[in-house]
Amino acid sequence: MYRWTSILTLALLGAAHATSLPELLSLVEQQPTVRVAQLQIQEMQLKLTAPGVLPNVLLKGDVGYSKNQLTGSPDWSGDVGASVQYGLVTSNQQKTLIELELQKLQADLILTRIQSLKSLLDTEHLYRKTQLALQMAELDLRAQQLELKTRQARFALGAVTEGQVKNTELLVTRAEVSVKQQQVALRKAVSELQRLKLNLPDNLPELPLPPEDHAALSSDLLKNRKDLQELQVNAFKLNLANFPQLTLEGSYSNGSNALMGSLDQHLDAVLDYTYNFNPVNPQENWSIRLAAKFPLDFTRGSQQQINQQQQQVVKDNMNLLQSQMQRNKADALEQYRQNQELLLLSRQVVQLSQDALEQEKYRLAQGLVSEASVLQVQKELLKEQQNVMELEKTQLDLGLQVWEVYTWYPQNGK
Repeated sequence: MYRWTSILTLALLGAAHATSLPELLSLVEQQPTVRVAQLQIQEMQLKLTAPGVLPNVLLKGDVGYSKNQLTGSPDWSGDVGASVQYGLVTSNQQKTLIELELQKLQADLILTRIQSLKSLLDTEHLYRKTQLALQMAELDLRAQQLELKTRQARFALGAVTEGQVKNTELLVTRAEVSVKQQQVALRKAVSELQRLKLNLPDNLPELPLPPEDHAALSSDLLKNRKDLQELQVNAFKLNLANFPQLTLEGSYSNGSNALMGSLDQHLDAVLDYTYNFNPVNPQENWSIRLAAKFPLDFTRGSQQQINQQQQQVVKDNMNLLQSQMQRNKADALEQYRQNQELLLLSRQVVQLSQDALEQEKYRLAQGLVSEASVLQVQKELLKEQQNVMELEKTQLDLGLQVWEVYTWYPQNGK
């Protein structure tokens, strides 16, 4: 009777083997949310090699045909060339923003992995919890059956009323329904384990803790750093707007070859070369030109003040987040260690309860106690096991919380 649960699980999925942490981490990588986060990182990495961050190279060419009005012969024309555009300042600014966004996405990926791992562990915990609930329901059913047997015997002697026997029969029926409900719940839990490719867990894995000197920044801090960088870029542009917009342009041509270039105060440069197969004017010429613009914007001073205030707000928020992160690290580690101590004590209580159960079974074999007494001790053991199971789940949740505050995730289960 009491081996029913293990028989059911063996029939459904085979022998129980806990899924190891490396296997769990491998399953995490297959989760849709993790794969989406990885694709976002790959997309952002491509932007580091896109035009704008790297020099933008353009190839060009054209060919033309016309009929000479005087001779009637065909005239062909054509040219090929290349153009290179690159902004030293703007490209570096854009690259810095992309790198900060990439760091934030990598931190977000860690959090996504942790949440996916937590979901897998929750599924394993639900199975173990349902398994114990079924065992408890079976013990209740057996206890009610023994009570019914006793009352039926006493009713035959006239010691109890028929109503009392009927009430006990009702309790037996309710206990049978409870067992069936837990059987259905256990089948659902096993089915969910199969769907996620998890083994039947005898126990949950122990999680490693990150090194105490691990200094990764949180996703929120990285977002603030990116916001601050964007504000600093805007401040740079506002400061440049206080000066004339200068552009230096130059060109050279000797008929077949034409070269043109420009450079502005942002160090944005353009270099363009063209080769003409059928030059119209073979003479050599060159030019150089310096242009200046004086934009008038009477709101620039106010914009600069607002920008400075926004930068200060972001800096203050970053300092607050850093202080809060240090407190969260200390609090998470302290809660983890406190729960660990409770877990060790609870496991000792379970061992004592198991010893008490063995003693009670021995006394039953000697005819000193009834089966109901053994069932009562077994119920107490199951309650202690349930308490240990909840503490183990809390320990895992606290361990994952430590991972989150440290922005840390193990590689290959280490």
